[in-house]
Amino acid sequence: MVKNKLNLAKDAIDNLTDFNENFEDDAEGENLVDSANFLNEDLITHAKIKTSLAGNLTELKKGFAKVVLQTTSEMIVDEFGLIHSGFIFGSAEYAAVACINEENVVVIGCRSKSSGKSMK
Repeated sequence: MVKNKLNLAKDAIDNLTDFNENFEDDAEGENLVDSANFLNEDLITHAKIKTSLAGNLTELKKGFAKVVLQTTSEMIVDEFGLIHSGFIFGSAEYAAVACINEENVVVIGCRSKSSGKSMK
């Protein structure tokens, strides 16, 4: 049963399209502004971040940022297809520093809450 879940998770990940491919498919040959590059022009911090690991900045306003993380099979840590929390935290941290959007932003802590529900 575990093997079947692993295969299902891998198949689901393998069948995902790349985040940027979705924009290219919608363009149908038209020249569209790459939203990630456009937003990064306004981003003061984290200019050299690797978006394949931390996510793509999709919205940026004063006091607000949205990052979309495209997970891959290389991020999986177990036979159930669980993504390592470091990638999730890295994406959340990227959104937090983009929201602040100052030159030398460093996140020194975070808080998280459990819903109290166990996963079975």
